[in-house]
Amino acid sequence: MRLFTITTFILVAFVIDLHSKAEEDYYKLLGVSRDATSKEIRKAFKLLAVKLHPDKNKDDKDADSNFIEIVKAYEVLKDPETRKHYDLHGGTSLEYMTDDPVIVTLSKSDFEINILDDSQAWFVNFYSPNCHHCHEMAPTWRKLAQELEGVIRVGAVNCEDDFPLCYHLSIEAYPTLLYYEKETHLHEGERYNGDRTVEALQEFILSKIKEGLMNIGRIDDSNLCEKISVSYKQKPIVYWDVQENKSALYSIETSDTKNILEDVINKLPNPETINDERFRDIRKQLREGNENPWLLCFYMGTATDLNLQLKRLPALVTNVNLGLVHCGRSAGLCGSLHVLRYPTWGVLKVGGAFELHHGRDVLYEVAAFARDGSKSTNLHALSPADFYNIVNLGTPWLVDWYAPWCPPVKRVLPELRKASYEYNTDTIQFGTVDCTIHKELCTKQGISSYPTIMLYNGTQTHRFSGLPVVDHIVEFVGDMLNPIVLLLDSDNFLQLMRKPKDELWAVDFFAPWCGPCQRLAPEWRRLAKQVSKFPEVKVAQVDCVANADLCDAQNIRSYPTIRLYPLGSKGLSTVAIYNGNRDAVSLKRWLISFLPSLVEPFTAKDFKYQILSKNYYLPWLVDFYAPWCGHCVHFEPEFRTVAKQLEGQVRTAKIDCEAERNFCGGQRVTGYPTVRLYMSPQEYYTIEDQGSSNIVAQVKEKVKAYRKRHGHDTHDEL
Repeated sequence: MRLFTITTFILVAFVIDLHSKAEEDYYKLLGVSRDATSKEIRKAFKLLAVKLHPDKNKDDKDADSNFIEIVKAYEVLKDPETRKHYDLHGGTSLEYMTDDPVIVTLSKSDFEINILDDSQAWFVNFYSPNCHHCHEMAPTWRKLAQELEGVIRVGAVNCEDDFPLCYHLSIEAYPTLLYYEKETHLHEGERYNGDRTVEALQEFILSKIKEGLMNIGRIDDSNLCEKISVSYKQKPIVYWDVQENKSALYSIETSDTKNILEDVINKLPNPETINDERFRDIRKQLREGNENPWLLCFYMGTATDLNLQLKRLPALVTNVNLGLVHCGRSAGLCGSLHVLRYPTWGVLKVGGAFELHHGRDVLYEVAAFARDGSKSTNLHALSPADFYNIVNLGTPWLVDWYAPWCPPVKRVLPELRKASYEYNTDTIQFGTVDCTIHKELCTKQGISSYPTIMLYNGTQTHRFSGLPVVDHIVEFVGDMLNPIVLLLDSDNFLQLMRKPKDELWAVDFFAPWCGPCQRLAPEWRRLAKQVSKFPEVKVAQVDCVANADLCDAQNIRSYPTIRLYPLGSKGLSTVAIYNGNRDAVSLKRWLISFLPSLVEPFTAKDFKYQILSKNYYLPWLVDFYAPWCGHCVHFEPEFRTVAKQLEGQVRTAKIDCEAERNFCGGQRVTGYPTVRLYMSPQEYYTIEDQGSSNIVAQVKEKVKAYRKRHGHDTHDEL
């Protein structure tokens, strides 16, 4: 008779019972008929949002989930396209792809970062909502995800919404199932071509799994079986715990998969129980850098329901300690950390920072939080006392004011963590304030929407208004710590009043509460960066709330008001008002039109006469552009800089290929901007680079080589 260790059964029968919530009718949720107008749907949602808001239903444990349900219903029904899809397919079938606790919806923006994660394998369904076979497979995929939860990640990609991603991966039919090993390449997904039953899919996945909670072994030698356990024939399944100096053998009394799993889980070592004193000791060690980070599970009652997660986590999160905090026995500790529901997960980081998890209590989400949270040692959960200390000290902090029930907040927090990786604590620190817990503080600070991200730096406060993604957050922090836009107030406005003739000033008069002003802010900073190569240009802002008298004196009546004080004028004597689009490209096009240039504007006739019909001593550098081309607008200040740096060595010109389309076509110019260096009517070089320093270097090199090749016998202009 064969003797199997329990690991075989753990891997094969790793099952979690999940009960999906009954599908809701979105129309019934909002209390409207199926033929309701968009206006009626919006009105019904507003009434329900006021009535069911979590802040007004604090005693209802289901307040958060109820509110999210009506938000989800409104998001679907308010848009004609999503409403049409819902009317056709309802809330069943493929809706699992976007609203299942164990199926992860992947998109172009996050597919690669998830698939390339070396800590987990993935099984991904590429589908189309219009595919009949995809709808038939929906319940099978849901059940598979539930049964393999904790073994691998199960994902889905809607190829109607993310066609470029599916095309890039050569997805040509639906559904297409790809299996990605850990540490696999993006294009190394293995296609599954077997039966689409839960059993067949599960067998395929389990054949790929090479690791579990413990090692796997099998003994076929009956003599060896007898030596190990005399009762092996009656109890052929055993759990063998082998330590350094001792081992213990436990017979498994049952052959039922779930009971085997429970029996083995109970025999695995429990995480350490953390009390108040132990917590303080751990935090002290972390502040001194003498301890690995800790993932803490705060719970009430017994931890029996958490056993599976708790004992699987060490294999998923290495170099992170795991602890249990019983909030009945350590009520003071849980209260000081603002733990309000159970279970709640938190990370105690190297350096002493602490952060709570606000996502789902799903194994891999908790593991991902532990990994990401422990790395973001520069991100702290703040109390009112912490916040006022920040303000009093005047050190730079970026603070995210949020409410956990708000869906956009859940998308921002991971981005904030990644942004915090970019800075050390000496430069800036990152914090979060939960406005459901610290409502009074949030009200005093004027926080009226979530998430609101503010940068505090001494007496200055700046509101973040860009896209809440890591690149934009990092760019915002860099701009605020090293401002390129000059902030004018009543004390230094004299700089503008005494503006000399050789300076040009562009000034944004704004109010912090003004929505259009907030949207302009990142574009204004972008403008300042892009024209920074012109030393005569100054880009500034005036806060008209903090400097109301100043703005009144300048007759500012609306926000934002953008004014330009041009070259050739002193002080405020001459002003131009901007009324165009408030994006950096449009603003730069307008500003540059006020600057003199060494670049000569050519018509086709000019070009033929100056360049194509005679020899010249100084070569011509020509920019072929189109006024509608964004790259051309960005390139114009670069080309002006080139003209200035090469003055006396080449002559520079530009030609509008929209106005001279036939001529540019005859010159075989097929893209904009195109830069050509003409040595003679018969010889020219195309400059591929668009950076001013590289263009200057290439032009100098080619001119030098040309003159060396031809000597100094080139003719001056006729």
